[in-house]
Amino acid sequence: MKNKKLISRLLILIIIGIVLVFNLRVKAQQGVETASPQQDVVGYLQERLKQQNVPFTQMKILQESPLEIEITLQSISTGEKFAPDDFINLHLTIREAVLANERGYNINGLTEVVLNKDGKTIDWGWSHLIGVYYLKLAPSTVTDALAMGLVDEKINTYGMSVVNKDVSSFDGFKTLNLDLSTTSFEEANQTVSQIKDALGPLAKDINAQGAQVVMVRLKVKDEKGAVLLNYLRDLQFETEGWWAAEGINIDSWYPSIPAPMETDLPTQSP
Repeated sequence: MKNKKLISRLLILIIIGIVLVFNLRVKAQQGVETASPQQDVVGYLQERLKQQNVPFTQMKILQESPLEIEITLQSISTGEKFAPDDFINLHLTIREAVLANERGYNINGLTEVVLNKDGKTIDWGWSHLIGVYYLKLAPSTVTDALAMGLVDEKINTYGMSVVNKDVSSFDGFKTLNLDLSTTSFEEANQTVSQIKDALGPLAKDINAQGAQVVMVRLKVKDEKGAVLLNYLRDLQFETEGWWAAEGINIDSWYPSIPAPMETDLPTQSP
């Protein structure tokens, strides 16, 4: 009799255990089904920007629905004007926020704030991200070294000295980085337009061979290392923009990378 009671109690405990485990699994499954990608969008963007050395200091969700995010970037500027890399950092931030929508984050709007070294706001703007046009591309099928070999076969620096040139990969896509040195403003003004105009066709040419270069970055410095021109062309988003020092002739250039507030980027001197 005692054995029967013991067996009955054990069966009851086993049944209770099964019910508890089932309930926990159901709750866990419900948690998976109802979890919103918005909950970890900040962590996702932080990791993406860190990998590209974008100097952000703060990132937060302003509004859950529709999703609005604010990202604060740190400039090395000591005044009210942009430093040479600021427009690139702004573009990379918007770029990653737009591409995040492919991962299901559905970011409606992005507010970007740029602070100078004193912590003062030197730029602020809002961008609507839903429906932004860009090319859907397949990842590269060649190595960075092979892509660089294709570049070396065709690149023309128009007499400027090469300080550095390389091809780097991120998430299956490539960036061509070209750092040049010039002896004078006169030489720079004679050649920078030619180099700039040649970079797009160069990238498209090597992309036809599988390189998949989506961005080209050109930096021109004087003999003392001061930046005269910082240029970015984004082939995937079909945009371009730049920062230029005073004295560099860019009067005929028309940037297509929008600054916050959807205006043309400032091309300011240091």
